[in-house]
Amino acid sequence: VPANQPFVIDFKNMDPAGTAHDVDIRQTDGTTVVQDQPTTDGGKESQYQYNALPPGTYTFICSVHPSIMHGTLTVH
Repeated sequence: VPANQPFVIDFKNMDPAGTAHDVDIRQTDGTTVVQDQPTTDGGKESQYQYNALPPGTYTFICSVHPSIMHGTLTVH
């Protein structure tokens, strides 16, 4: 995503109802929360709005399933 600009992730949870997910951004240590989002139940959609971030590499996770749902967010 572009540095120093707010951004949005359009999130669609395609799992069945009752299976919640979210997209939280953390520092690369995986534990320091940069921005937390509420969960989205299965079959629902959310527009997750994030504050501007300085350039760098961050981790994104599903806080419900962090060991299997995670990735890298590059801000440039």
